[in-house]
Parts: sequence; structure tokens; C-alpha cells
Amino acid sequence: MPVRTVEIDSSTYERLVWHARPFVDSPNSVIKRALDALDKAEGNALPQDSPAAAKKSGQSPVASPRAAKPVDPDRPGKLAFTTIRSVTIEGESVAEPSWTKLVESLLVRGLAHVHGSLVDLNALVGMELTEGDTPNKKTRKIPGSDINYRTGLGANNSLRTIARVARGLGVPVDIRIEWEDTPGAARPREVGLIKIRP
Repeated sequence: MPVRTVEIDSSTYERLVWHARPFVDSPNSVIKRALDALDKAEGNALPQDSPAAAKKSGQSPVASPRAAKPVDPDRPGKLAFTTIRSVTIEGESVAEPSWTKLVESLLVRGLAHVHGSLVDLNALVGMELTEGDTPNKKTRKIPGSDINYRTGLGANNSLRTIARVARGLGVPVDIRIEWEDTPGAARPREVGLIKIRP
């Protein structure tokens, strides 16, 4: 079968990675599963080389991705060695998410909410923010402002900040995470879903 090259944006690629199972799936097999689901939903016949067609014929199909287990945002346990797989804020996906990027996204929203007031933003965030230039390499500016926030919080402190700001703004946030398969990870290879609600 001829091979074609397709360009996809980073958020679509992250979705492919999220649905892929390590050492089993390729981008092609994940796309095939997605197309099979679409064909099935639309009542179309499945191609013979699809995982769903293989399952119908008794061949061994590719297993579905691991289900996410709920994680309490207020008592998440140890989040060290986690990778954020996807994030939505008010139903909108965040491209290339990380703990730092998510904190920053919510700080930007918080700053707009308090109309640029450092005092009000400090109260909303619950962490010390500073204004002006700072020689500390562990801080960075909130985009579009002269207000600095501390980076390198770690996953648990980041989640506390994220939850506090999201609830203060009345904004729902969903964070899909995966623990690495490494010593020190609380739940190696498990997938979790953190739902923060106002």
C-alpha cells in the first residue's frame, strides 16, 4: 500500500499520542481506530484492514487505550513523575500542556478578571506575585503584564494553584495525566482525570 505524508497540528498530534499505547500503536493505527469509530457511527462498511473488522472476523484486534481513573483535585496523592496528556479550560483545549503552562494560562485569565490589579490577583491566586523586574531566575512574567510569578512549583503545588484560580474564576478545568513508569511514581503507568469544578 502506498505511504502518504500528512501534516497535523500539535494539538491533534497530542490527541494521537494520548490514544496510542506505547510499543503497540503507530499514528497510523490510532487514526485507523478513529476512522473505524466514525464509519461505525455513520453506518458505513468497515475496510478489511481495520481493527474493528479484525475483531469481527475473530483476529486479535488492537486493545483500547487505558481508561482514566478519577483523581480528586483536593487530595490527588503524589503527582511527581506525571505528564499532562490533555487539558481543557471551559471546554477549550490547551495546546502542548504542562503544569507551568496551565498555571500561566489561568494567571492570564485571573489577571484579566481582576483588571490588572496585583493586590486582587494575589488574593485570587494565593501565592506571592511581584511587580517589576526581578533578578530571580525562578520567576517569569505573566504574558502581557509586568507581574511575575514563581515557576518550578512542582505538580502538586501547581495543581493547588490551578484549582484555586479556576474555582475563583468559576472556570471548569479537566486535566488528563499519566504517571511515568519509573521508581518514585505513585501510580506507574496509570492514567488519571482531574476535574476541577467551580
